[in-house]
Amino acid sequence: MQRNLTLDGMKVMLAFMVVGIHAGFLNEISNIGNILTTQGIFRIAVPIFFIINGYYFSASNRGELLKWCSRLLSLYAFWLLIYSYSWLKLGDVNLKNIALLIKEVLFGYHHLWYLSATFGGGICVYFLRYNRKVLYIFAGVAYLVGVAIQYVGNYHLFEGTLLDKVFNYSFVHRNFLFLGLPFFSVGVAIKQYSIDSYFSKTFLLSTVFLGLLLLGIESYWNYLNDSSGGGYDNYLTLIIICPSLFVLALRSTSTTSIKVLTSLSTSIYLIHPIWIDALNQFFKFGSVQVTVIVILLSSLSAMVLIRAQKKWKFVL
Repeated sequence: MQRNLTLDGMKVMLAFMVVGIHAGFLNEISNIGNILTTQGIFRIAVPIFFIINGYYFSASNRGELLKWCSRLLSLYAFWLLIYSYSWLKLGDVNLKNIALLIKEVLFGYHHLWYLSATFGGGICVYFLRYNRKVLYIFAGVAYLVGVAIQYVGNYHLFEGTLLDKVFNYSFVHRNFLFLGLPFFSVGVAIKQYSIDSYFSKTFLLSTVFLGLLLLGIESYWNYLNDSSGGGYDNYLTLIIICPSLFVLALRSTSTTSIKVLTSLSTSIYLIHPIWIDALNQFFKFGSVQVTVIVILLSSLSAMVLIRAQKKWKFVL
C-alpha cells in the first residue's frame, strides 16, 4: 500500500513542534521568539493531527466504530498508565481528589488530552453521520465558543469571578468539543467533498502563507498585550492555516510503501514528556538543547516502541 510521503513527513515535523512547545523552545534566548513559536506556529500541530484523524475516519457502522473505539481506548489506557507516576496521587480520599482523578482520566493527563479529544470527536461524527450539515454547523459554533472561552479567560474579562477561574482551566476549552470535534469535522468534510481536488497548488500556497501571517499577527498581538496571560490552544486563525496546510500535503504525489514515519510521529508525541522530565530533573540544559535532545531520544525510543507494537498492538 502506497502512503503519502509528504503527509507522513509533515506528521513527524508536527510531532517535533509539540516537543518544542513542551520544552519551552527559545524560552531563555528570545521572549518574542518563544511566543511566536511555542504560542504561535507550533500550535498548528494538534489541530492538523485532528484533521488527519477525521479525514481517515471510516467507521460507518457499529462494528467498525467499536473496533475504532477499542483501538483508541486501549492506546489511551496504556499511556495513561505509563504516566500515572505524574497524575495518580494517592492522598486523602475526598471529593476534591476524586474529582481531580476523574478529570485526568476523562480529559487526559498533559498531552494525552489529544487522544481523549480524538475519541470524543469520532463519537460525535459517527452519531451525526447522517446529518452532516448539522455536524458542520455544530462544530463551527463549538470552535468559535472555544476561541471565545480561551480569550475571555486569558484576558480575564471576568476577573475576580468564578467564571474567570473556570475559563482559565485549560481542559475547559482544550477538549473534544471545542477543539477536537471542529478540526476532526474539517477532515471529514475534506474527504466527503473531495476539497483537495477543488483548488490549485498556487491557491493553496497563498492560503497557507495568509494563514501563517494571520496566526503570526494573532500570537504577536497577544504578546503585545500585557493583560493576556497563559498559553493558547484555541487560536481563531488556526481554522485557516491548518486545513490549507493539510490539503496542500494531501495533494503531494510523493509516495512511499514504508509506514515507519507515521509510527515515528506517534511515538515521539506519546513518549517525549518522559524525556523532558528526565532531562529537567538531572541536567541544566537550555530549552533549545532540551528540544533537540528530546527529539533524538524520543526518536530512538520510537524504534523500541515500533518493535513492541508488533507484539502488543496497544503500544502505538
